[in-house]
Amino acid sequence: MDATLTSLRIVGGAGRFWGGALAGRSNMNMTVKLTDANGSVIAEKELIGAPNALASAWSFGGADRSLSQKMGFLLGDFILNNVSEK
Repeated sequence: MDATLTSLRIVGGAGRFWGGALAGRSNMNMTVKLTDANGSVIAEKELIGAPNALASAWSFGGADRSLSQKMGFLLGDFILNNVSEK
């Protein structure tokens, strides 16, 4: 597995407090490539996580802070869906 973080922006607590949803959206983009032992590509995909700015404002930045955890869930699901037991 090869994972490359291509974009990361997490709105800080002060920005979220003072600007609310106007502080913008946090986002995390990751390119993931799964290969077998021979080097053949099994699957390749760009995973994108971008919580809603309004939801982040209402949760006082909770959606922003949990972004890395949610991306971990997406990555785990991607691996489990594309790798089969042999």
